Amino acid sequence: MRRKPRLLLLDAGAVIGAFACEGWDQLCKSYHIVVPTIVIGEARFYHDSVGNQRPIGLDHHIESGLIERFEASATELATTIALLHPYIRDRLHAGELEALTYLRLLEEKSGIGFISADGAAIQATYAFDAARCALSLAEALKRCGITKALERKYCEEFVRKHLAEGERLLVQGLLRVDY
Repeated sequence: MRRKPRLLLLDAGAVIGAFACEGWDQLCKSYHIVVPTIVIGEARFYHDSVGNQRPIGLDHHIESGLIERFEASATELATTIALLHPYIRDRLHAGELEALTYLRLLEEKSGIGFISADGAAIQATYAFDAARCALSLAEALKRCGITKALERKYCEEFVRKHLAEGERLLVQGLLRVDY
């Protein structure tokens, strides 16, 4: 088993999932949380256990220092987009592209966990030598003592499936244009 990451980078689906399963507070206590600026705008609400829509509002988490905001420059984001093959690039949302930019810019990726509920974003981690960062929300919660039944897109099997697909796309030359 991989060592527990010190830092978690989350996309919008992961933020929403963490709030929906009531695991957000424990994640924030257990890890250094980084959320891309675009994701902050995307993750506006979640549905609680009885189906009521609840606001997320990450701004106060940032202001209090509970989480860190990452904002890619236009040039950094454009470089990430330019490096990705159209096959994968066209399947990624803006928040996922900004999260992938964060991973691309890191020289040392050990200790980083990237949580996404989108298969294409997990696949694209191979484009930036960051596949080892991919982590399920279920596994991150488990490592901080929370075991709950979660939707499939938050489970380890989903991550493994999309990592295998990402490796296949890498070999086929469908992840980066400079390979």
